[in-house]
Amino acid sequence: MTNIRKFITCLFVLALSAPALYAQVGGYSGAFSRMGFGAKGMSMSNAMSSVTATEFGAHSYYNPAIAATILDDDENSINQKYDLSTAVMEFDRNMYMASASFEIPPSAGLSLNLLSSTVSDLEERSQSGYYNGTFDAVELQFQGNFGIAVSKLLKLGIGIKMNYANYHPDADAAYGMGLDAGFILTPLSNWNLSLAVKDVLTSYRWNVDDIYGTDSSNQQIDEVPTRLILGTSYFLDKYNLLLSLDFENLIATSDVQEKTFQTFLGYPSYRTSESTITGSSQKLSFGTRYRAHEFISVSGGYSIHNLSYMDESDSFSAGFSLHLPLAGYSPTVDYAFVSEPGGFSSFHVLSLSINL
Repeated sequence: MTNIRKFITCLFVLALSAPALYAQVGGYSGAFSRMGFGAKGMSMSNAMSSVTATEFGAHSYYNPAIAATILDDDENSINQKYDLSTAVMEFDRNMYMASASFEIPPSAGLSLNLLSSTVSDLEERSQSGYYNGTFDAVELQFQGNFGIAVSKLLKLGIGIKMNYANYHPDADAAYGMGLDAGFILTPLSNWNLSLAVKDVLTSYRWNVDDIYGTDSSNQQIDEVPTRLILGTSYFLDKYNLLLSLDFENLIATSDVQEKTFQTFLGYPSYRTSESTITGSSQKLSFGTRYRAHEFISVSGGYSIHNLSYMDESDSFSAGFSLHLPLAGYSPTVDYAFVSEPGGFSSFHVLSLSINL
């Protein structure tokens, strides 16, 4: 029973630690992987599914078709791109992100991404309340995204992801896989339209025998919500200004077990029934980025994480980038300030990007 108590407490803390979802669809698995990637994207409130210019933070995390856009910049000389990011967060949380993108001639690209989330120094206590030490909870996700430019008007992409979670030393680690897919349509040179489907068939699988003290190969499956993201972006050449918009529909399913009390021949008994319920929420995100100077860009964004609860689920973000004049590498140092839904917390993101 002590192990069960520890495990349930740990899951509760983690559900609060990464509020990428809100209200009815809050607390589902993989929340850390929905918080964004890198300072550039997060500073624009992750309204990035249609952004294809590396200068503005384009990344295949948001849409696997973006993996094909590594040569879309004006310099037309980038064939490798590397990103490192870290998020400084409250409540003993940390996030780390790394990626490498490569050109595959003549018109394709490959992007490899790694996300890591840690909640440190979670306290263990007995049922009597005695302190038993601390432990860390860790989640990882590896992504491999492939994109190809079918023509100047259309880019297609597909990605595979692998998940790992270790929430408690007494619990076996959980594993899972999933798929992403998307496309980007460019009807005008400065205007993009996009569609991305993320976390298809994605779940975590647990063996909970050690937690419940059984030997029955009891498998617990936690589904990760599937997301459908529609995006559009437009670049105003005259003002060096990018505007972007994403609309996301999140669909989550859960297995519900219900116990009903009844009597049979005068004896009390419980009847157990199981059912699957489906919930959804809609998210709207706006982003903008302005190239103020040859060496400086500024950005901002605003999100409503659940349109049914607009006043309680909004967040904003802002940031800047320093484009360093180092020939041959085109490095940028990026910063983002991000408020979390409901305004209960905020965090800082630092990134370094190098183009070769």
